[in-house]
Amino acid sequence: MFNRTDAYPITPPIVSFTGLIIGPGSTLLKSEAVPGLGDIQLKCCGFVQLSTFLAPGIPTRTPFKGFHPFQVFIIFPIHANPWSALCKKMTERRETQFHSNVILSCTGKVAGFLDHRIMVDPPQLTQDYVFIVVPDTWQFHDKADRDSISASASMATPSKQPSTDPFDPARFTSSSKPVTRQTTSLANQTLHAKPMTPSS
Repeated sequence: MFNRTDAYPITPPIVSFTGLIIGPGSTLLKSEAVPGLGDIQLKCCGFVQLSTFLAPGIPTRTPFKGFHPFQVFIIFPIHANPWSALCKKMTERRETQFHSNVILSCTGKVAGFLDHRIMVDPPQLTQDYVFIVVPDTWQFHDKADRDSISASASMATPSKQPSTDPFDPARFTSSSKPVTRQTTSLANQTLHAKPMTPSS
């Protein structure tokens, strides 16, 4: 499941973001490739769509125009503490909370890179890494929250730029490109092989 690299830092980076959920792991991961996760764990994980910009590398210059869309894979390791207790209601729900187009705010640790080969719809480019993020704090926003976030983002947009909804799914679509398959040998692992505890 993990995509191992020798250069990956020993201390996991901490990230914070707000983005649109694409869908749950139960539909976007190849279940036969991750049999150890199980149905409950698969509904307690999912993909979030984000975007970033390209910095020129010179602090005094403004970023380049445009944005680069990418995905992150969020997983709550429900078989490890403290998530087994914190996610009790999530595991007891009949449906997943990773509904498409719901906004998720999250702060957590980057655990590694997801193997493209276990994804139903992998990135078009091999070098588009999918970060695996284990949340420390999170919030699934309802429609009222989404409208409030969109309104705040629009108000912060400079007047010379067109006002657009930053959470519009159309922003994340791209033209069709040939899929580049990964050729490197990657290790598939399950998250609950070793109990995880948050660092102090």
